[in-house]
Amino acid sequence: MGALMTRHYMIDILLLLLNPPVSSSISEDMVQAIHALIDHIDKEPGLRWTNAQLARAVGVSESHFYRLFRSVHGQSPASFVIRTKMEHACRRLENTDTPVTSIAMELGYETSQHFATAFKKYKGVTPREWRLSKS
Repeated sequence: MGALMTRHYMIDILLLLLNPPVSSSISEDMVQAIHALIDHIDKEPGLRWTNAQLARAVGVSESHFYRLFRSVHGQSPASFVIRTKMEHACRRLENTDTPVTSIAMELGYETSQHFATAFKKYKGVTPREWRLSKS
């Protein structure tokens, strides 16, 4: 699990280098609200998050939320949600024998095929291949 967290932090660092935050123009309250939302997304990766829901949670319009989130976190909300789901999937695949279909359902995917397609796009291999490479 240490390598996965290291990868997560390295991606965060690269994103910040490529898209430096301009959060100096964003109120500290709004930055804290977005960080709280990020924590909530990480704790509930199975929910189907939409920009509208996320924007409502912070109390701003969708377009304003998108700009705020990108400024604070260096990537779009949708990219963050997908990355969070994939990181949870990787941990479940590596640390449990839970069937791929069950993991897909836990993460809010309608079908295991949709999950496998998203996973392969993100990791370059299918969930099953990834699990086998880690055992």
